[in-house]
Amino acid sequence: MQLTGERSRTLILALLLLTQSQWHADGKELGDDDLATTLNTRCLAVEYLALRDSVMSSKVLSAFATAAKNTKLAAQWEIMAAGGNDQQADAFAALAVYGRAVTDRQLAQLHPLLKSFLESSATVNRRIGGEALTAAISKATFTDPAPPGVGSYDTAADPKLLATTVTVSTGDACPIQELNKIGSGQHTLKNALSRKVLLTPDSTISSTALTPAPTLTCTGTEGATPRWDSNSNLRGCSGSNNAGQIGVKISTSKLFSAATPTLSFDSAEDADNDNCGDVKNMLKQTMPTDAAVKHAICKARQAVTVQLEDLENLALSDLKSKPELVAALQELSGGAKLENDALETAIKTYFGSDAEQFKTTFVTEVKNKHSKYRKGEQLTNAPLSEQTSGTAYTSALAHLRQERNNLMKTALKASATKNVIPECAKKKKSDCDKGASCEWKGSEEKGKCEAKGGEDGVKAENGAKNTNTTGSNSFVINKVPLLIAFLLL
Repeated sequence: MQLTGERSRTLILALLLLTQSQWHADGKELGDDDLATTLNTRCLAVEYLALRDSVMSSKVLSAFATAAKNTKLAAQWEIMAAGGNDQQADAFAALAVYGRAVTDRQLAQLHPLLKSFLESSATVNRRIGGEALTAAISKATFTDPAPPGVGSYDTAADPKLLATTVTVSTGDACPIQELNKIGSGQHTLKNALSRKVLLTPDSTISSTALTPAPTLTCTGTEGATPRWDSNSNLRGCSGSNNAGQIGVKISTSKLFSAATPTLSFDSAEDADNDNCGDVKNMLKQTMPTDAAVKHAICKARQAVTVQLEDLENLALSDLKSKPELVAALQELSGGAKLENDALETAIKTYFGSDAEQFKTTFVTEVKNKHSKYRKGEQLTNAPLSEQTSGTAYTSALAHLRQERNNLMKTALKASATKNVIPECAKKKKSDCDKGASCEWKGSEEKGKCEAKGGEDGVKAENGAKNTNTTGSNSFVINKVPLLIAFLLL
């Protein structure tokens, strides 16, 4: 049957896929009970250690990525708070203060996490290198030396040299094919953070001998049959008048015999607990002991299992359980302690009662909001996702602060005109000086009754009375938003 080009390509692809699936058919997800039987060579144990180190590395990177995301979202909340003067801006201010508290706490958590991982990775990788070199040496090839020539009554060259060479190939010593797979079978681990650790015991390389032991052979030439001889005072490889040769057999000997990895808990007592114990001078060991490797893995395992809060997962129902956020809402609500119904009311007032709308407004869509910042010489209007760090971040906050300062000055002037001038302007000179807030300015004939102290007097008076003249949610007279107060620290 002839195959068309298209059918041919389809068949070839199917065969390739079948071959690939067959090639990895023996790959298994290994649990602790499978490790010792499946990963039963020194090199497989090396790949196992490399996989565990890789998993811990990915956990550390993930933790830093979470902290970085949180820092960006907290910065976006700060900019949103600084850019408004309404209730929603206050809500963003509360989130910003909470976000800053979270990121500060996480920075403190990341330090010991990174320290534990770096110590573990250094220890594990030194052991991997030592194990790989041991495996290479165990495969070393010795050459049998040529038999030494011994003539009659030859005493001039004693001892006789046995020239031999040893070939060690380090290039293919326990190659790691994939950091997240083990062996040609492409095995994976069910629990790469298990309390149990697979190691080839360090005792297998602390004391060793050539195995099998090198041998001396006694051979003859030209059909002679010499033998090991012990006759009177004569000892040697000879027969009656037959020439003999002494040979050395070493080519089948190995420095390290095959070793089987063993499984044990990483705790100090080899028990199912988290007591990592202590190992003196662990980082000074160039070939870490079993105890050092297990201690390092134990400490790193505990460190990387700490979960960092992801602010992008913040839900409306979570707010009441966040102490920093509740403290911010308490100040925004007048300072009285918030709990139970009062707390629920405050959350509803500032964040609403729709969980999906909360997520959209305060988390997922924030990065797409726009604000101005100075890029070079130009004032640029850009999404907040571009303003979470560096000069863009500081420029955006400073620009919004300046805008608010200008608004405050305008509002104070308006307040002075609206509330104070009409009260004083109607008074005659005889009545003007009697008022606590008015004074006569100018000559007796052409002067007029004005607010005492001018604009500064108005500011002081209004500040003392805490009078809100621009609306119930205005930041200008009634209150300064939480974030502005925070930035003034």
